[in-house]
Amino acid sequence: MIDSLLEKCKQIPQEEHHSVDEQIIPTKSRTSLRQYLPNKPNKWGIKVWARCGISGILYDFEIYTGRTDKAQTKPELLMGGYVVTGTCLMHTLPRNVNCKVCFDNFFFSIPLMNSLKEDGLWSVATIRKDRLKGAGKLLLSEKDLKKKGRGAFDSVVEAN
Repeated sequence: MIDSLLEKCKQIPQEEHHSVDEQIIPTKSRTSLRQYLPNKPNKWGIKVWARCGISGILYDFEIYTGRTDKAQTKPELLMGGYVVTGTCLMHTLPRNVNCKVCFDNFFFSIPLMNSLKEDGLWSVATIRKDRLKGAGKLLLSEKDLKKKGRGAFDSVVEAN
């Protein structure tokens, strides 16, 4: 049933803008797939990695089944990078046609951004300071951002 649903999702024409994130399917059933995520509204559920379009349509997904050794093939991409590039989520996305992928700081790393660029995909992400070498010197401190008020941001552009 899941494979059939996935195939139907992949047949939908692709949009230009996409987002990769985790989704939780709430459940109280006893299954080895059930995860506990304390910061989510539904704390118990089945975690699913999903790629959706700007319209909210689900184009591709993969059910998280636990740790995998596949993530170690490119350790510089970290777990989040493996989810974006190593799983099936990006394989059906057309290359070199101006597709843009957005994701949050769980997935971000500079090697991931470079890998997506090499694959012909544009990407935008929020970052964690600990994932950029020397970020403390380049970005405003959290204290300075709080002084600027809600919605304040700082940015850095990497030459590559």
